Amino acid sequence: MIKVLENGISLNYEHFGNMEGYPLLFLHGNGENLDTFAFFFDKLQDYSLYFIDSRCHGKSSFSILTYDTIKNDIELFVKDENIDRYSIIGFSDGAIVGILMSLECDNIDKLFLIGPNLSPEGLTSKCIEYLKQDYLETKSIYSKLCLEEPNIDKDDLRKVSARAIIIGGENDLIRKDHLELIAESFTNSALYIIPSADHFIPFKNQEELYKIIENELSINVYYEDSQVIVVEKEAGILSQEDESKDADILSLTKKYLKIKYNKPGNVYLGLIQRLDRNVSGLMIFSKTSKASKRLNEMRPIKTYLAVVYGKLQKEEDTLVDYISKDEGKKIAYSSEDGKIAILKYKVLNYDEKQDLSLLKVYIETGRFHQIRFQLSNIGHPIFNDIKYKSMIERTDYKLGLDAYKLEFIHPVTKQKHVLQRCPRKGIFKNYTYYIS
Repeated sequence: MIKVLENGISLNYEHFGNMEGYPLLFLHGNGENLDTFAFFFDKLQDYSLYFIDSRCHGKSSFSILTYDTIKNDIELFVKDENIDRYSIIGFSDGAIVGILMSLECDNIDKLFLIGPNLSPEGLTSKCIEYLKQDYLETKSIYSKLCLEEPNIDKDDLRKVSARAIIIGGENDLIRKDHLELIAESFTNSALYIIPSADHFIPFKNQEELYKIIENELSINVYYEDSQVIVVEKEAGILSQEDESKDADILSLTKKYLKIKYNKPGNVYLGLIQRLDRNVSGLMIFSKTSKASKRLNEMRPIKTYLAVVYGKLQKEEDTLVDYISKDEGKKIAYSSEDGKIAILKYKVLNYDEKQDLSLLKVYIETGRFHQIRFQLSNIGHPIFNDIKYKSMIERTDYKLGLDAYKLEFIHPVTKQKHVLQRCPRKGIFKNYTYYIS
């Protein structure tokens, strides 16, 4: 298919998979075309898959070739297709374009960067010599591009909100230390070096590449080292397995780690804190028993966002209740014999049209359904919380409660970590502007 962009450039592309699914953009390398990713044409069919010929490649328009002009084309393509949030799978030049796009917008969730470089200095000396000789003999615009660009400052990668998955070969044309530098420069990243592979992984190592991509798409990781891992739990997913045997984030994270590190046996993963099934947010797990002990001693701090009904009288307040748990009904209630529950909130926004308020919530105690009960108890139940007096049930939305911020002291380094992400699903997508 051909799409004519508003800048006059025509891009050839193919669109496979689930047209209504989450979008994945595949960007090929230097001198190639969308067939670079032919192996993936019938893979990942739950996703909306876009394979694009960049300008001066394949069946797309021939024009001025720089990484910026390619980037601008892809951004216009995304705009024309009305794509909101998406991830990029970029090989070589496509990986560079993905990085440049991520520096300017925060709509990219994940960057799969296969053989990327920040500058020509990231190439091996053998590769540079080849490119110089090729340009001397052919005046190729493709060799010229690789010799002169890109020029990306590693410090700028700190600004990128997307998770970067850097994938290289043991015998890559990109220096291994350069790939490591790129991975270290992103705030949230993972580095995969495929044994015995060279630079051309999409052509020669498709199964290994597919395994990495599929696994990284299965879960959203926000931090990981040898001791801990922080992931996102979506609303509707259990924190840990129960009698229902429904999906739970503890098991999903174990599976992710087992595949990522090729572990033959069981994976140890310690559950430090839980979130209610209908609550989304960040969760921390320990990867060693030593880390479990220390994290349980120095409890991580969670800060929540809550969308509630009505306009609160006070912009900030502290709520104190004594609550117990009804085991049969699985519900919290006021009780003189109950445990003290302390909650602090701050109003971030009031939407008069919908009569909804966005709150930042911090709890000093961790009681069963504490936030849901206490806010309902003052006449402001959480959006879509049927159990605690919600006025309207919206099947197209989840519960309006999200643990968006996590603070913890690292069990080994003792360094304080503050992780935060802006929830963009359900009711929260209407309020991202107000979340700081």
